[in-house]
Amino acid sequence: MKRQNDYITPHIVQWRNCYKNSDFVCVMVPLSKHTEKLIGRREFSLMKNSGI
Repeated sequence: MKRQNDYITPHIVQWRNCYKNSDFVCVMVPLSKHTEKLIGRREFSLMKNSGI
């Protein structure tokens, strides 16, 4: 995220880049048949070794 005047400005990224570049990922969605397997082994393997 870019800082501008002490405010955080969000920007759109691809999921793959989000997993690869983020220090942590927090997914907060209602549990449903569409979101149940939103993150799996593949997504965890894309994360940085230091990612949470």
